[in-house]
Amino acid sequence: MSQTALLRLEALQKNNARPDWVNHDLYRLLCKEDLLVAAYERIKSKPGNMTPGTDGHTLDGSSMDVVRDIIRRLRDESFQFNPSRREYIPKANGKMRPLGIPSPRDKIVQEAIRMVLEAIYESPKGPTFLPCSHGFRPGRGTHTALREFKGKWSGITWIIEGDIKSCFDEIDHHVLISLLRKRIADERFLSLIWKGLRTGYLWKKERHGSFIGSPQGSVCSPILANVYLHELDRFVEELRKKYEKGRKRADSPEYICISSRRRALLRGSGGVWTPEVKDFTRRMRSMPSKDFQDPDFVRLKYIRYADDWIVGVIGPRHLAETVRNEIRSFLRDRLKLELSEEKTRITHARTEEAFFLGTRLGIGRSHTAKVSVKQLPGSRPFKVRTTGWLPTLKAPIRKLVRRLHDKGFCDGDGYPQSKRYWVGFEVEHIVNLFSSVNRGLLNYYRFARNFGRMTRIQYILQF
Repeated sequence: MSQTALLRLEALQKNNARPDWVNHDLYRLLCKEDLLVAAYERIKSKPGNMTPGTDGHTLDGSSMDVVRDIIRRLRDESFQFNPSRREYIPKANGKMRPLGIPSPRDKIVQEAIRMVLEAIYESPKGPTFLPCSHGFRPGRGTHTALREFKGKWSGITWIIEGDIKSCFDEIDHHVLISLLRKRIADERFLSLIWKGLRTGYLWKKERHGSFIGSPQGSVCSPILANVYLHELDRFVEELRKKYEKGRKRADSPEYICISSRRRALLRGSGGVWTPEVKDFTRRMRSMPSKDFQDPDFVRLKYIRYADDWIVGVIGPRHLAETVRNEIRSFLRDRLKLELSEEKTRITHARTEEAFFLGTRLGIGRSHTAKVSVKQLPGSRPFKVRTTGWLPTLKAPIRKLVRRLHDKGFCDGDGYPQSKRYWVGFEVEHIVNLFSSVNRGLLNYYRFARNFGRMTRIQYILQF
């Protein structure tokens, strides 16, 4: 990549660290030869680029003549995206998911657009997107989202599981362009994005228009979806400021009473740990020192991965219902989206489990105190206890076995069976296929509290 294009992208990153910065003259950057070459280099080795689009071309055999032709058509604004080829693939719930296969040469322009948008919204000097967003972002993913739950959601009472109905298919183009205009004041650049949104697709040799939704398979669709749903992130942040109250939880009256009686016993025994003192100590360690039902302490937590999101509430159930209803109204009125009623529910984190990113989430149900010794740098060792209010993450073993059954690895009761249509493969290839499935599942759920139960999955795939 030439120094000119690189410096321009770096300047965009630096300027867009300011959340109120408005960008001009981006279309000329797209017409730079070196930027398009860099875009080609980024996508040339990715799978699927040897699949021809509706124009019959692939990235194979691309040359500088192809890049210069794209630049010529961009400069006179005659460039048009080809309609993507529509295919359908099965989903886990039995439905079909639409998949768009765009022209690989169109992907060069899409990747260039994505690089510019990433410099604007994902500036390493200060990204526009909030830390609660984890989907389709550099250095973030499902594990960072789950790690945030595990590290910051202790003491949560209610979990709102949110799912937006057909989110990527229902994105309103007018709303999306209006959101982009907040940071981009270049109508030619926005017009090119508009062309990509409205290009449509071919299905059974018939062309269909796309008047809503983000193009399936487009390289820049993920970041456009994040721009769109960033408004939801900001709205939940406003709800957090609106409803949160209290500096800290009140002390538990029961804990204070037992602690006072224990101190009195210690004074009366001259500091000797009598059986009564030991009993009070055991009781203190088995209960939280704070009042988890404190009405004057309210907190909201929020994590989003693409169109899946969860909100954690420390407070009464009616507050969780209010938050859910306000989010539903915001999505409907502002973003023209609807919540999926069957997938959006409120669970009690202490007694039930939520399901997010293929993982069972909850707050520890154990009433047995656990005491461990910790030591911070430069300090003396000290004891830390937990009383069952820490987040827990578990692998959904039954669902995984059911998925293996759907894929033909086992019968309905979870007993291993052969993959008959793999019989013709070489032995080494068969072993690698089974091992790849096993490694993928074990690596994904390596954080799970019930990781030991993953031996059931390993047994099915091994035998």
